[in-house]
Amino acid sequence: MGARGKLPDPNSISTAQGQNALANPLKPEEGSPIPNPPEELPESARAFWTTHAADLHSRGLLTARDLPAFERTCRLWHQLQRLDEQIEHEGSTFTTTTGQVKQNPAAALRLQTERQFLQHCSGFAMTPAARLRIPSSQPEQKPRMRRDRLAAMRAAGMELDDTEMEALIFGE
Repeated sequence: MGARGKLPDPNSISTAQGQNALANPLKPEEGSPIPNPPEELPESARAFWTTHAADLHSRGLLTARDLPAFERTCRLWHQLQRLDEQIEHEGSTFTTTTGQVKQNPAAALRLQTERQFLQHCSGFAMTPAARLRIPSSQPEQKPRMRRDRLAAMRAAGMELDDTEMEALIFGE
């Protein structure tokens, strides 16, 4: 069974230290250069690294501690590319000697690899749902209580008549 509840966000360390994660959005490490891809990465993995590393680094999502996980993400991308080529060449099914049509094992492996790749991408906020979990640099603070909304409206110079005041106070 999968994990339940909200997935932890990348700044869970500051949350564990008692700091408000929304008040302290992720920031790139000061003075750290964008990391170069390891030499032993295959070409398509290096291309993935080059395409995404700068953006992740600028958003504070790729630090020195994250390099092994990001390298694995790049390798999974490379493996997906190879499996796609293999399936395109061999087909997604094959016929056995007895005439049965079966799925190419590469197709099943591709699905498994894609799941792993998407999990890794989610960890780096590279999917739409994962990006929603990353706090913005200026979180919008909406007044939570009616009296706070009333105070904000008065501070903005808004005048309320009796019916508007009742609606605000009693939630009608």
